[in-house]
Amino acid sequence: MVKSGYVRHRQNQREQIIEAAEDLFVSKGIIEVTILDITKAARITRPTFYKYFCGKEETAIEIFKSITKGWAERGLAEVWNREGSGHEIIELFISSLFKHLLKNPREARFVAEFNYLYGKNFSGEEVQNILRENLAEEEVFLLERIIAGQADGSVRKDISPEAIRAAVFNFAAGLNGRLGVLGPKLESEYHINVDELFMQVCRIFLDGLKPCNSRAL
Repeated sequence: MVKSGYVRHRQNQREQIIEAAEDLFVSKGIIEVTILDITKAARITRPTFYKYFCGKEETAIEIFKSITKGWAERGLAEVWNREGSGHEIIELFISSLFKHLLKNPREARFVAEFNYLYGKNFSGEEVQNILRENLAEEEVFLLERIIAGQADGSVRKDISPEAIRAAVFNFAAGLNGRLGVLGPKLESEYHINVDELFMQVCRIFLDGLKPCNSRAL
């Protein structure tokens, strides 16, 4: 019983550190946050922090892992078990992601911050290991739907399925960064609701995946 209580205490303390770090990363930016900032916000000592994490980058990685795991779970629940043409499922995949991010701007902000940190400090292999761990099935499902779309005529055939998959993921990452960094500021810049703006950007991209004779005019 004592051991069980100790395990729960350590788990709660670890979660407390992660929650405090995420709040700071979103409000200040990962680069600007210090270990001291995190320990103060989590109300722990510096030695206690190092019992759980080697540094703030490891804390950021744990948050990123949790977010990408959530993306994969949502995809299984909302996207990949649905019926439809290849293009319809690709559209559902993209719209599901951005509807989620528009409702959860803190998450979009964190991912944008994490991608910036990745570009500066992490090797491609480190982040790819995380993505393979949590999003490997997403890549497989997406590739299958692209191939199915090319077979059913809803997705253009002049681009390889692998290139389209890479384009979809990079489009999503780029738009997430724009949303995470600027968010509501885009409304004053373009005088259009940010939800509508992002959905229209998605529509333009998705229309580009259709064969020429079926694209929206």
